[in-house]
Amino acid sequence: MKKNYLIKNQVLLIIFLLISCFSFSQCWESVSQRGIHSAGIKTDGSLWTWGNNIHGQLGDGTLVKKSIPIQIGTDTNWRQVSCGEQHTIALKTDGTLWVWGDNGDHQLGIGPNQADVLTPTQLGTDTNWDKICELSPFRSYAIKTDGTLWAWGSGYLGNNLNYGTDTPIQIGTATNWKTVSSGWNFTIGLKTDGTLWSWGDAYRGALGNGSFISFDSSLIPRQIGTDSNWKSISTGDYHTIATKTDGSLYAWGYNTFFQLGNNSNSDRNVPTRIGTATDWDVVYACAFHSMAKKNDGTVWAWGNNSQGQLGVDTYSYYNYTEEVPMQINASTDWSYLGAGYNHTLGLKNDGSLYAWGHPNNGSLGNGNFNASGTSRPILINNCSALNTNDFDIENQFSVYPNPTNGFISIVSKGSQLQKIEFYDLQGRLVITEIINNNNFSKINISHLGSATYLMKITTEKAITNYKIIKN
Repeated sequence: MKKNYLIKNQVLLIIFLLISCFSFSQCWESVSQRGIHSAGIKTDGSLWTWGNNIHGQLGDGTLVKKSIPIQIGTDTNWRQVSCGEQHTIALKTDGTLWVWGDNGDHQLGIGPNQADVLTPTQLGTDTNWDKICELSPFRSYAIKTDGTLWAWGSGYLGNNLNYGTDTPIQIGTATNWKTVSSGWNFTIGLKTDGTLWSWGDAYRGALGNGSFISFDSSLIPRQIGTDSNWKSISTGDYHTIATKTDGSLYAWGYNTFFQLGNNSNSDRNVPTRIGTATDWDVVYACAFHSMAKKNDGTVWAWGNNSQGQLGVDTYSYYNYTEEVPMQINASTDWSYLGAGYNHTLGLKNDGSLYAWGHPNNGSLGNGNFNASGTSRPILINNCSALNTNDFDIENQFSVYPNPTNGFISIVSKGSQLQKIEFYDLQGRLVITEIINNNNFSKINISHLGSATYLMKITTEKAITNYKIIKN
């Protein structure tokens, strides 16, 4: 009997280690958000979403919001995903395009029916889509492998009309589009030759063409200046951040919340140099805040910080702002960012996912819906099995026994426990226990079925995840 028990425990331990390795191997490849829902693709090609789901933008067939990432379907050939305010578009490795969520402005491009779509639905039959661009709440853009630009939805699409279309139409005849980013009622485009283009409404200087007049609109793409060394672009609601190949940073448009980063809250109607640094790499903007990554892997943020969305650990709920770029902690291994309305997601080089800001409707992915936010990056998904900092976090707790038949004891070595939650492998919350000012807790999980669970421990300092095996 004792021998059988030991064998059983060894088998369970092997399973646990395999699951841990499996988790590490499925780290995050990319993330996206523009409103208050989020999406991401893991390195195995699987698609995950979380946050607000009022129009089915998560794609799980429901209208129920989710506070942790859930997998959408079982396909593992997803290549890119892009979130609009309340709709989502994704691209597969076979070149097909898929859409779901809000379709009130035909932003899904699937024809005259404006009903919400609750699961990924293929857009047309084309298999030569190459890139999805940053989405507006009302319109969508994508680029094909031949470099042509296509649009659908409402407003100024760039097709020489001031109204939209319910199916994709080609914008002009150019075949050298690199990317576009669409704000509230304007769009900025970048071509492969490094030239910059804009169209739509010039409200608050959004077009960068020297005009502040709202109805001084452009119905087709028009070049901004004559420079041909633009590298990256990203739009907020009414502003744009861009970098050049020489590493310089530029901004223009609406600036009430200092989202341009030039230590002023005056709007700008032409690209304006921000600071003198020449090591800026990629930019990310949304709503009224801006983010940028430097060549050294550091991340910087500025603009509205009323919900802690900048991640600089100095904020209030009274529209606190940062007037110039501020560095987010001391990390130099950031690889990718995604900026939402009141929150931000960040990936590190090892594929680990972090989040900060307000968890409105579960947008952070940390298990909270409408609790107070966090002004510093918190780990959502750890993908580095050999990271010394992670060992430091693990050593803050003793968790035993594991595997267990009934009870799990959690002892904190310094941090005050606040909450303990258990999730099944489908992402469903099965246990929640609030702990008041204690560094010890004993959780009864005897009523749970035999399976592997994710236990999330929340303290005043951090959130830590453990895999627990219930015999």
